[in-house]
Amino acid sequence: MKNTKSNKIILNSDELINDSFRLGMQIIKSGFTPTMILVLWRGGAIVGMAIHELMTYKKFQLNHMILKVSSYQNTERQDSLSIEGLGSVLRNLKKNEKVLIVDDIFDSGKTMSSLIAMIKEHRKEENDQYKIATPWYKPKNNLTDIVPDFYLHETEKWVVFPHELESLSEAEIKNFRLQEILT
Repeated sequence: MKNTKSNKIILNSDELINDSFRLGMQIIKSGFTPTMILVLWRGGAIVGMAIHELMTYKKFQLNHMILKVSSYQNTERQDSLSIEGLGSVLRNLKKNEKVLIVDDIFDSGKTMSSLIAMIKEHRKEENDQYKIATPWYKPKNNLTDIVPDFYLHETEKWVVFPHELESLSEAEIKNFRLQEILT
């Protein structure tokens, strides 16, 4: 973790992968046995992939799907939530599903709250269970009554994930040795 004295936490890929495996172990040790991992694209992709790999390695039998969910454009929060792939997810969920929803960060909670409400609206007759896993949680930003069931870090800072370039200044790109790659 670099640049923690500023208003940003800049993660490298090793930190994110290691945190993802740690998060997966936290889930396993809790006794929760998901039957479906629902990964939120883009941010949750790396985290979800690592958790799925770990659970497969540990002999869990589970499916996984990706939802493209967006409440941001560039680094600005939008008022509306865009979800692509929900129909496919709803068609593939079975009765009494134990769904683990994975993202990279839980900020305002609006994305998760809206997503879970939409899924439940279509599955009123089912007895599904939903749990949220994310390496990073911003409790002071949470505008909902839900909190992640599994998380590793709390912060109020802006977290910059390894794949995000828009959140970095030219000096930060140079400092983290990305300049040679990106030019």
